[in-house]
Amino acid sequence: MNDSPTNTGDFAPWLHPKAQRWLLSLFDKSDLINEVEAWVFRDSEELNADQLRMATVLLVILGHPKIWPVEQRDRLQKLAARLHTLSKQIRSERTSAVSIAEHKKMATINEEWEYETELLRRRAAISKRTTKVQT
Repeated sequence: MNDSPTNTGDFAPWLHPKAQRWLLSLFDKSDLINEVEAWVFRDSEELNADQLRMATVLLVILGHPKIWPVEQRDRLQKLAARLHTLSKQIRSERTSAVSIAEHKKMATINEEWEYETELLRRRAAISKRTTKVQT
């Protein structure tokens, strides 16, 4: 498989061997995957929506098939499943009385979060969804 860029305008980092090696080295040295995993699997009472969204977005980026280490795909799947469960739980708990403006804002945030979670589930190859994720 040729991982070199197909044209000079393609700057996708996963197409460049030096970038791939640097990222894999960063994974190893920083213990990043273990840190994210330990945080996501904490007691759900210790987690909040903003932190969970940040973890989801981070894993959407790092979970790209050319970035995430292939031999650790199962870990990404477990993380995606946990974040999906927690996000559904938190989104459904947001039912306190709020103004119409706050309700609209929460609805928008929930839609974005659902989109991000679905992207992660697809990156982890655990989503069975066949339609395009709407942006």
